[in-house]
Amino acid sequence: MKDGILCVRHVNKQFLKLVSRNEDQIHMDDAISAICPDDQEQVLQFIKNSKDKEGLEYDFRILQGNGEDLPMHVIGRTQRQDDNNMLLYVTFTPISEEQLSISRALADQQKAETLAEEANEQLRFLNDISRYLLIDKDPDKAIHKALQKVLEHFDGSRSYIFELDDKRQITTNTYEICAKGVQSEKENLQALPYTSQRYVLSEFRQGKNICIENVADMPVFCKEEQDVLTRQGIRKVFLVPIKSEGRLIGYTGLMTRRKI
Repeated sequence: MKDGILCVRHVNKQFLKLVSRNEDQIHMDDAISAICPDDQEQVLQFIKNSKDKEGLEYDFRILQGNGEDLPMHVIGRTQRQDDNNMLLYVTFTPISEEQLSISRALADQQKAETLAEEANEQLRFLNDISRYLLIDKDPDKAIHKALQKVLEHFDGSRSYIFELDDKRQITTNTYEICAKGVQSEKENLQALPYTSQRYVLSEFRQGKNICIENVADMPVFCKEEQDVLTRQGIRKVFLVPIKSEGRLIGYTGLMTRRKI
């Protein structure tokens, strides 16, 4: 599989007989068309989220040669290739419509439980941050605790805060927390001119957050911001504006190893 195109390299004769198709119908340009249209997007998304994963299991409907649906239980694994293709090794087992319905109900329940747990984790995280900022009598100490919590929660390398000085048209790195073994950049990030941050400041003033998955892939018009980030050794960063009474007064950033 590459770029959403699913190609069949090999299939046994028993499967061909089961789905009432010949080899030419199986070895088509995009084999996703052999899956029930209502299930195609979910199957592609499931494959994309199952990179190099053992114990792959999923239930969906195959289109038979006569146009009817055939529910299948699929088990196998995925493997990433050097050319960025995704190779799938799978075994199909026919199941009943009732089994398919039960399987999907259980999957929906598991998904709901996962989402609930993620929501609870986020609430606990926000509760901790609020507690640090509201209870601690020392503002600097409270901010450092909050940044430390952010760093740990998102498995980050560095978390920091920049404050804006509109009069001097500069930003200054006033707070910073680094993970073990990560070098501080705070002293190198003092009095940075607004002109070197046009893109991010424009986005912040519109209330937007900025997530950069790969600094090297930033567009040409962000060259100044890209240079600033590259000098810090940053490859992936998440930035959030800080406002007071509707006015942008700074922003917080997180270098992270984990997807936000």
